[in-house]
Amino acid sequence: MSRKLTGDTDHGCVLSTVEFKFDSTAKGSFEGYASVFSNIDSYGDMMLPGAFEETIAKRDQVPMLFNHWMDNLIGKASNLKEDDIGLKFTGRLTPGATMANDTYQHMKAGALDGVSIGYRVQPGGADMDGKIRTLSRVDLLEISMVISPANKSARANLGSLKSDFDPDEMKSLADVEAFLRDAGMSRVEAKAFIAKARAINPCVTQEETTATDAAKSEQEQAVAIATMIRSFKTA
Repeated sequence: MSRKLTGDTDHGCVLSTVEFKFDSTAKGSFEGYASVFSNIDSYGDMMLPGAFEETIAKRDQVPMLFNHWMDNLIGKASNLKEDDIGLKFTGRLTPGATMANDTYQHMKAGALDGVSIGYRVQPGGADMDGKIRTLSRVDLLEISMVISPANKSARANLGSLKSDFDPDEMKSLADVEAFLRDAGMSRVEAKAFIAKARAINPCVTQEETTATDAAKSEQEQAVAIATMIRSFKTA
């Protein structure tokens, strides 16, 4: 990678741990660190505390991309804040956008957790010491979810990844079970919950006479149970 001290758009890195968490109100939201201070990446760059102060002072969000491709806008990164670790942010994938949905599904599955930043070095914001470039002032342009971050330990915090659901999208009791297991229930707990819901809700205890009726009834049961769950979570 060609590197000038100022002017070029460069890419950096980030960290975190992986665990899925579930919320019905903000699908595609997650938290993480967009850069880690005093950590040398594979390009030999090391970001210093305070490097993002100017960016934070003049804007409260930046675009979120996939693999730094400007035509692959997947959402926004906001709540930019420096702490003792690095640059912390909240990511929000754009609902309904195809690339954002694909990104969300990969993150939910734990298949995508790399994060990288695009930035320009400000005048006087870089010093070279042998092969190490120390960065003290940069203009943050974007934050990307990436397949291969510059720093191999750089990862998004999938533990804060949030999802939601639409009861009308539930096609079967298996869908409800999968939903509950994503929320943290075990298989046994999810099945027990569904059984109790069917017992107390008259909308999910209908008898079926044909295979078509059975399929329709199961979908109605799934929707009814999911509606109950949403009412519990929003009460």
